[in-house]
Order: sequence, then C-alpha cells, then structure tokens
Amino acid sequence: MFGLFGKKKESLFAQDLLDKFKMIMNSEEGRELASYLLSGNSRFPIGIAAKANELNSILYSLSFSSDISAEILINLAVSGKWSVIEDRLKKMGELLKGHREKNSSKFKELALWADRNNIPDLNDLNAMLYKQSGISRDPSKIQVMQFLYIPNNGLNNIPDAIDAMFFLKAICINDNNVS
Repeated sequence: MFGLFGKKKESLFAQDLLDKFKMIMNSEEGRELASYLLSGNSRFPIGIAAKANELNSILYSLSFSSDISAEILINLAVSGKWSVIEDRLKKMGELLKGHREKNSSKFKELALWADRNNIPDLNDLNAMLYKQSGISRDPSKIQVMQFLYIPNNGLNNIPDAIDAMFFLKAICINDNNVS
C-alpha cells in the first residue's frame, strides 16, 4: 500500500497529503489506479482495492483542502502542474488560518466543553475519519473536523460554538441526553 494508514502516526495535513499524492502519481501504478478511479467503476479487483481506497481517501482530503475536484487534481498531476495545486492549498491554508483566528474563542469553548463532559481527545487512528471517536483539543484540528462521533457520553447539550466547525458534515450523538 501507499502508507497513508500505516502503523506510524502520520500528519494528515495538506502538505503531507500532497507529498503522498505526488509519490503515487509519479508511479505508473498510481497513474493507472487514478485512471481507474476516474472511470467511475466502484468495483476494484481484490489486488488493488486497498490501494484504490487509500488513493480515494487522499484525493478526498486534498479536494477538501484545496477546493479542487478529484478529477481536476488527477489531471493537474498527470500534466505536472503541481504548482497550481500547491498555490490553491496555500490560499486555502491562509483562509483557514483567518477563520481559526476569528473563531479561536469558539474552538477553546469546544475544547473546554469536551473536557467537562469527559469526551475523549481525538487520536489519530488507523481508521477512516468518520470512525474516529472524540474531539481534538487542538484548535486547528477542531476547525477541520468533518465528523463528530461522540455516542454514549451522557451529553446534555451541544454548545453553540459548534457553528465554528465549518467543515462538519455529520454528528453522531446516539445514546446521549441531547434534545
């Protein structure tokens, strides 16, 4: 496999993902796999299914971080136009930094709420993002969380500060007392 979900703890920030994407796309196997993904076929031969899933995860995260579709990311990579991707990632990083600074008090409030309610600190796991339980205490990680999975925590409320989690797509709060 390409090593995204390997045993060592790895940062999933945009530059790390871009480096992994470059490594993949600089190989013939990676370009073939990307082409296969673009074909829209969702059934992969067993020999490449894990790699396809991993590349798809990288593309999803890069697309999310750059606001460039996976198809365009692949086409830019094949054309060797890495600077377009890098420039967009830089621009989006600056926008995220401004958002984080503007909402720093809300991210602190969310971290305090998590501490008061004994919600586990989000750890980097060998799992897909939507299966990671808890909430980070790091404002830059809270800001980009897409999934909040906190079932069975005895919660009575969700703070209004959650509105600062701009990228949040889904919340799982099953078996809590939130109404």
